[in-house]
Amino acid sequence: MLRNSNIGAFATTEILRVERTEKRKVIRFPSHGFPCLKELEINDVERDFRILPSSLLSLDISGCPKLRSLPKGDISCLSSLTELCIGPFSEEVDLASFNEIFQGIQQLHSLVHLELYGWPHFESLPDQLQHLTLGVFRIYNFGMEALPEWIGNLAALQSLYLYTCQWLQQKDQ
Repeated sequence: MLRNSNIGAFATTEILRVERTEKRKVIRFPSHGFPCLKELEINDVERDFRILPSSLLSLDISGCPKLRSLPKGDISCLSSLTELCIGPFSEEVDLASFNEIFQGIQQLHSLVHLELYGWPHFESLPDQLQHLTLGVFRIYNFGMEALPEWIGNLAALQSLYLYTCQWLQQKDQ
């Protein structure tokens, strides 16, 4: 268990991976505990967590089928973030709650790589994404029938990947 009393030993840690934390109700990252953290991977975590270190360049929160939320408002504080991989969360999370995660994402001017995992009952992408300057956008398992109109306005987009979006309809050219 990581406690505040021994956090000084991790002051220069740049990469942290958290996996399989079934027993704790909430994972708490100390607010000043990882000042040099650049990459954070949270995989197969069954509990919600609080406080994301603001120094992050890369954040991967994936394979967390029981996770219901992220710390509210924290994503907009990650101003240096260049890569974000997020989802899937609990299948019980509805599209409105999923969209709340992205409040303030347009403040992430450095974000160039986004991987987004949804559920077949998610029929659209979060509208906030249209304001990003993504170079790479990977979309997994959304139930939308068509890509949003704004996707063509992502001027910096070099690569768009669609995985398991079974309801996308092929348009005749």
